[in-house]
Amino acid sequence: MREAYARMFKRYWRVSRHVFTVRPLVRCKGSGVDCFDQADVYPDLREDLQQDAHATQTGSAKSSPVEAPGQRLLKWLTWGVIAVLLVYGLVLTTAHALARIAGIPRAKIIVAHLYTGKYWWHPEDRAYAKELLREAAIAGYTNAQYLLAFDYETEKNYAQAFPLYQDLALRGFVESQKRLGVLYVEGHGVSQNTAEGIKWLKIAAAQGDPNAHLVLGFVYLTDRPNSPRDIAQAAQWMQSSAYLGNAHAQDLLAVLYAKGEGVPKNLDMSMYWADKSLDADHEPAKVTIQFIRALKEAKK
Repeated sequence: MREAYARMFKRYWRVSRHVFTVRPLVRCKGSGVDCFDQADVYPDLREDLQQDAHATQTGSAKSSPVEAPGQRLLKWLTWGVIAVLLVYGLVLTTAHALARIAGIPRAKIIVAHLYTGKYWWHPEDRAYAKELLREAAIAGYTNAQYLLAFDYETEKNYAQAFPLYQDLALRGFVESQKRLGVLYVEGHGVSQNTAEGIKWLKIAAAQGDPNAHLVLGFVYLTDRPNSPRDIAQAAQWMQSSAYLGNAHAQDLLAVLYAKGEGVPKNLDMSMYWADKSLDADHEPAKVTIQFIRALKEAKK
């Protein structure tokens, strides 16, 4: 700093000395105007300016080295990860606060989802998840009650799942009507009753649930107590489910057409439904297509 002030003082002294000293006029090159010869007036000042410029460039180079592209990218990635973690922490903290402190049922459902173990980045606590869902269900949220019932069914705790499904089914909840029908057909959590199960499945199917149509097709496709196998009924329900866009039903309908069971044998229709199923990313349809091609080759 002291050297910089010294150079500045020296420069001003030289300028003032040259300004108040009479200098000879010379003819400027390329013009008819008389002017000072700058090389004569400011010879040492120009040298000082060049030295200052060099010192400034040298100091800048020392104080701010150029970053390599890889270092710059790593720095931005690091800050990006930190920002994501901060946002994630803020969202989780807010959701927990809304669920536990404010007691908002929707927030309880969201937090319960996080504790079900479906997400690798969040700890699992199924008991705590059930507690939150139970509280939301008591507050009147049917979605929370269904999730709680489904969780019990997944754990094969059918005694707890059945009354929850039944309550929702009686209130017109389609998913619960379908699950209740399955429990009756399988005899889980209640005495086996195929007729009662079919009744609830048909109620759900009447509301346009393609999976209910598919389950009815499975029920009629197999022999069950008080419900003998009815392949024609099975094909009918499989077909209605296939028309509603169910890829699994489309694949099974293709097999029925290939074998001529419940419907007239038609390999072209069979291939049509198998292709539809495969277009919906139903991988087992690949095996069905190979089976149909083998039948066509054998027919030649």
